[in-house]
Amino acid sequence: SEEEINSPEFNPDDFAPAPENDGAQSVDESLENKRNSLVFAFIATVLALIICFSGWGVVAAVEKYENKGLEKNVLSVFDNCDRIEKYAKDMQGYDVYAVFFKNKMAGYVVMGSTEGFGGEISFAVAFNSQNMIAKIKVFEHNESIGLGSQISKDTFLSQFKGLLIGNTAVGYDLIAGATTSSKTLGDAIVEILGLGLSTNSIANELGYETISEEEIEEEI
Repeated sequence: SEEEINSPEFNPDDFAPAPENDGAQSVDESLENKRNSLVFAFIATVLALIICFSGWGVVAAVEKYENKGLEKNVLSVFDNCDRIEKYAKDMQGYDVYAVFFKNKMAGYVVMGSTEGFGGEISFAVAFNSQNMIAKIKVFEHNESIGLGSQISKDTFLSQFKGLLIGNTAVGYDLIAGATTSSKTLGDAIVEILGLGLSTNSIANELGYETISEEEIEEEI
């Protein structure tokens, strides 16, 4: 009442409203937001690591599969050998792999590709321990059936067998009706002969002994 207000005993603080706890509430909300941010950051980091390691696993699996396919192709040109080791990558456009029989180097294989009449021709040339061509194999080509496709036949490839490394003055017979295909592959083989490779020098660089075809046959 008015009398109580005017009384000397009146204390306005007794009737003041309780102060709101805005400061404490703001601190709690801030801590909660920080906690949520940390949890979110932790979850995001874990997910990123999972994705990263999953991707690495896929890449590793693909590389392993590709390496197995490569090893199979290289060994298909060398009888009785059991493993390969990369010697040179992209040597004038060709890849060179040492080939082993019971941890002794039996020779090397040059993997390459060239452009034929119908597209890319991928092939391999195998050299024995005497640095002579032991075998040539065409893996893929898009040459015409019956003509250009003869580049993958032994009737064409056998003329290069026995050629010694360094013999770049060699002549060879082209396939009638498929001169572009046969000349392209033939020229690539002659180019490989001029790379100056050697079984002994490769074996020395890699730290292995060599083994001849005759010695392999004796052990078999």
